Amino acid sequence: MYFKKEIIALALVFCMPVFAQDVTQQEVIQQDAPLQNDENIDVVAAVEEVDNEVGEQSDKDVNKVAEERDTQLEIEGKIESYKLKVQNSLAKQGKTHSAFVYSGTADITVDKNDPSWSAYRTMAMKEAMARARESYLQELNVSTQSSTLNRLANKSGMPPATIDDFKTESSSMAIRNKVVAAIGGKLDAELEDLGINPEEYKAAPPKKRGDYLKASITEQTKRTAYGNLSGMFLIKTFEVMKNNGEGTVGVVMAMSLKKKKLLKALIDSKGNIQPDETKADSKFTTMSNYLVSKKEGLYLKSGTNIKYDELGYPFIISYGQAGVKFSTNSQIRSMERKVAKPYAINDAWANLARTYNLSGKFSAETSQSKSNTTETISRLVNNNVETTQSDTVSSLISEMTQMSKTSASIKGLTGVKIEYTWSKKHPITGKEIVGAVIVWHPVSVRNAIDLANNVTHKEAEPKDAEKTQSVHSAESEDMFDAADF
Repeated sequence: MYFKKEIIALALVFCMPVFAQDVTQQEVIQQDAPLQNDENIDVVAAVEEVDNEVGEQSDKDVNKVAEERDTQLEIEGKIESYKLKVQNSLAKQGKTHSAFVYSGTADITVDKNDPSWSAYRTMAMKEAMARARESYLQELNVSTQSSTLNRLANKSGMPPATIDDFKTESSSMAIRNKVVAAIGGKLDAELEDLGINPEEYKAAPPKKRGDYLKASITEQTKRTAYGNLSGMFLIKTFEVMKNNGEGTVGVVMAMSLKKKKLLKALIDSKGNIQPDETKADSKFTTMSNYLVSKKEGLYLKSGTNIKYDELGYPFIISYGQAGVKFSTNSQIRSMERKVAKPYAINDAWANLARTYNLSGKFSAETSQSKSNTTETISRLVNNNVETTQSDTVSSLISEMTQMSKTSASIKGLTGVKIEYTWSKKHPITGKEIVGAVIVWHPVSVRNAIDLANNVTHKEAEPKDAEKTQSVHSAESEDMFDAADF
């Protein structure tokens, strides 16, 4: 009795979580992606050209739109426009097919009056970056499995149902009824999610199937990928929001093999690096002054980058940020700001680790099933058996589960400094964001090691007074330099 109801109930309670269980238990495999010839991967100059054209990150990359506008579409348009400029610059170099540029988006779904709005916003930026990395991950070491089940079933000649058929209940049916009764509350919630009224479901008259004819086809596909994601750099961030604070964050990231190799070589060198005077940059004579001059755009930065100081020493700069929970009480607000800063510092460290050594695993499973069914159904209504022949019922059921997992690690670093911390109110919502910038510099690394060994070195002298002047004016920043790719 109630056979179909029990099957639905048991399926809802016991089967639904199984579909996505396998992926989370899989071990992340660390394996380098196939390397390509450095001469064929030269995208950084293209991005430098684009950055000079569009300018560095600032409030102009954060736009407010009317309530009826679709922020997701607005962001995708901005991303495509930016990527097109990069591709056009690459085409001038004859390197159209050598670029590894990916994008990701994520929504901010809470109102600006939510005290944790800025935390939601920073998490949206992380989610967008994760999706950009996932786009690249899906291209590495891909395996695909697919199966198709085509089924035709028929049952005919069944005797007509009688009242006694509905009054006789097997022991197994009784057990199923007890199970359904025990999980009634959960079943009601699941039925409501499916748009079924639980009371109507319980009040439905019992029924038995008779003759039936069913044709069905089911196709299942599973796709997996894994690989090394080290060397991905954030090159552009966009935000589009409505007046209420809801909106979308979009990022563009690039895979740079040259930067990946350089960053790993720097960290592994323990600071034993010679300067390259041809790459000396006077903007970085005083790091603090440079970062202060760029403060207004730091809330749009994340990830890492490699720069050269005024003497030509390469150094690694990593950005992190976190949202501050709002409170009208100034003392609580000050405490919340202190709480948020460690999150920002850890975010900067995590971004450094991700660029240095990041691996991931991806899995996507899809299933589609179509069926056409004709059956004879008998119901017990007012102590009478009513038998009907149903019309052909067609159904199409689709299921999809997609998951990715990445992990990064870096150990034994010495000489990394928290160079700068900052605080800024978001230009649209006014909610506070704090950030941290950490810097790995070879001289700092050597000095930290020598300090433990009581060894001192003479500081290198600046080359001339003109090159030691700090630059405070806003300039286009080499966030995407084709020479790095």
